[in-house]
Amino acid sequence: MSGKMIFHQFLVVSAIVLSVAAPVSTRSTMRAKSIGPQLNPPINLDAWYAGYNEKYWGGELPNDVVITRNLHDDRFMAITVPTGRSYEIDLNMKYLPSPKEEKETLLHETCHIQIFVEDTPEINDHGPKWQACMHRITKEGAMEDLW
Repeated sequence: MSGKMIFHQFLVVSAIVLSVAAPVSTRSTMRAKSIGPQLNPPINLDAWYAGYNEKYWGGELPNDVVITRNLHDDRFMAITVPTGRSYEIDLNMKYLPSPKEEKETLLHETCHIQIFVEDTPEINDHGPKWQACMHRITKEGAMEDLW
């Protein structure tokens, strides 16, 4: 057997031994990284909403807003709907893979709540009043660590 052939067999055997000998957690982690990005632990959306409400709206928006991650209608990243005396924000996690994107979307949807609370509906969901809200909170630093 030639030296090249023996060396090649050594490399193949070494690769097999190393892959089998690696700890299971290391192999799983390596496989997960090669498949796609790791999901971050979910942020506490209720706490973030409460903080944003206090900081950018002076606590004037409803405190009992229900926030979920259950939206499965792929036409939307998120929706905000009135629910009697309060509101529900529902996020579509297919489009929000990071906490930053969740926070940006939460701020976006909170501007919709402001429009509902003011009882000044617009024909366009993202009309001048909603845009003014987004510009105001952006100027106040809401997007500083998000963009």
